[in-house]
Amino acid sequence: MEYRTRAKLRVFKGQIGFYQEKSHQVVPLGHCPVMTSNMNKGLLVFYHHLKELKKVGEIDLFARGDEGALLVSMKSRERLEAIHNIFHALKEDTGTRVGLRVLWKGKVSHLGPKAMEEEILGHKLLVGHDTFFQNNRYLRDKLAATVLEQARPWMEGPMLELYAGVGTFTVPLAKEGAKVTAVEGHTPSARLLRENLPPEMDVLETSCEKALEKLADSNFSLIILDPPRTGCTPPVRQAIGNLAPQAIIYISCDPATMARDMAQWKEKGYRLTFLQPLDMFPHTGHVEMVGLMVREG
Repeated sequence: MEYRTRAKLRVFKGQIGFYQEKSHQVVPLGHCPVMTSNMNKGLLVFYHHLKELKKVGEIDLFARGDEGALLVSMKSRERLEAIHNIFHALKEDTGTRVGLRVLWKGKVSHLGPKAMEEEILGHKLLVGHDTFFQNNRYLRDKLAATVLEQARPWMEGPMLELYAGVGTFTVPLAKEGAKVTAVEGHTPSARLLRENLPPEMDVLETSCEKALEKLADSNFSLIILDPPRTGCTPPVRQAIGNLAPQAIIYISCDPATMARDMAQWKEKGYRLTFLQPLDMFPHTGHVEMVGLMVREG
């Protein structure tokens, strides 16, 4: 338990919790067994300051894997007058470094650090309030190691990584000497990705569709992609097939969209040679997958 490092809490009519499945009904939460202990301590702080949070509708908690830091982001309908009280209570009660951000009427109030340092396979990288990072602190290294192992046969050639985020896979690849062009369209993620990577690495801050148009005449030994749950858009699927890399590594949290996308590359002469599920979301119907497709002939 206590594997999950991120959670989005809802505040409504004196209750703090999660939305009930397929509804906007808030289910009150006193303790969540899958959240880290410092996230649960933060939850108690919010209950102690519930009256001061009456204009807050959403609280995003993001804990470092070793629980040494906690980023808290709130969405409020007006300025949060008690921000200093809540900030100091969070630091004292969680015993961690805290970065607190409040978004209200297009403005931002911020106390503490705006980012925190994480690790992936022993490599340090910065993550922030708005950046994606794998939620399961016990299996994220296993996921990255699996991707790295499958990528090694193509290390000598240029690689392309789509949906690179802050560098969960890019950083370990770069540290092993791979030449990677990383694509990330989300500005906060792209900014931290540049900080996390060696300066000689190429980062394209644009959508995957636009990046693939720009790279249409390039040659890549390997393309790595970790798209959102909806999978690739048709232009991205088509462009990857047209680039004809020697191999494709696909990381997905939705096997259905993964299978749909891979089917198009199968028609281009690719064969699935490796498939590894990881139970990143225990006791749910979701599973993380790593698949490798190799071009035949």
